[in-house]
Amino acid sequence: QPATDVLEARWISFGTPDITPDQTWFKAAYLRGLDTSWPDEHAFRVTAFENPWMSLDRLLAVLRRRTDRQFRMLYMAEWVDEEGGVFRQWDRALLAEAAPYNRHQHYVMSVDFGIHDDFTVVMLGETASRQAIGMWRWNETDPMQTYDRILDLWEQHGRPRVITDSTGGMGIAMTAELQARGLRCTPITISPANKMKMITELAADIEHRRMMFPAWDTLVRELKGFVYHKTPSGKLTASAASGFHDDCIDSLMLLNQGFRQKGAGSGRRRQDNYLGTNNRRGVF
Repeated sequence: QPATDVLEARWISFGTPDITPDQTWFKAAYLRGLDTSWPDEHAFRVTAFENPWMSLDRLLAVLRRRTDRQFRMLYMAEWVDEEGGVFRQWDRALLAEAAPYNRHQHYVMSVDFGIHDDFTVVMLGETASRQAIGMWRWNETDPMQTYDRILDLWEQHGRPRVITDSTGGMGIAMTAELQARGLRCTPITISPANKMKMITELAADIEHRRMMFPAWDTLVRELKGFVYHKTPSGKLTASAASGFHDDCIDSLMLLNQGFRQKGAGSGRRRQDNYLGTNNRRGVF
């Protein structure tokens, strides 16, 4: 890619959607091509049925010796629960539309901060039904404007409890600024030790429809492109495919922690969470 940048040349990549965790750059490029925030990148699918040199008899012969999953990936250009994908049945959690805000219900808000190229993502969810009803995403904004926008969203939706990412100096400072402006913030420090547990909880809650959300395009693309990786030490972690964002997933993960803490009822074993209310795990 650096060579093509020097020559101001076009970069064309093509292949089949049967990637391994070591080839996530290809899926990232495809997903960027579908994202309107990357206007200079484009993605296309071409099936074997559109190939003028592929006969129907040949396709029928291929179908007889291939599994349905292999045929859909190699000949129909479909991403089919490929190895490495974290969220395999995310479509179970989709809602036809977002529920309207109701001031008589209880809500929780999550904030994943972003600076410059990263996106700030705010989500709002109704705690009883565990439905996400609103998502706001922006970047390249002055921090003061980001604070003002978060404050406006908070006030417009009944001043709910706010779950923030307080990882690193930026997260701590931005959370402190929101608290100084009057927001009721519960910070979570995301670390390698707790991120995989929270991601696993999110994946399970999505699969079993314990957390629901509308089919927001950006979020759906991130769910499709979120994959497992192995660190140099051999440990398993999860993040966006190479070159892609995961800000919406981080905000959804924080929102789910808010749902899990709210859903712990009397007479039941309290669910593990990182909101500082579980004495066994301490306060972050």
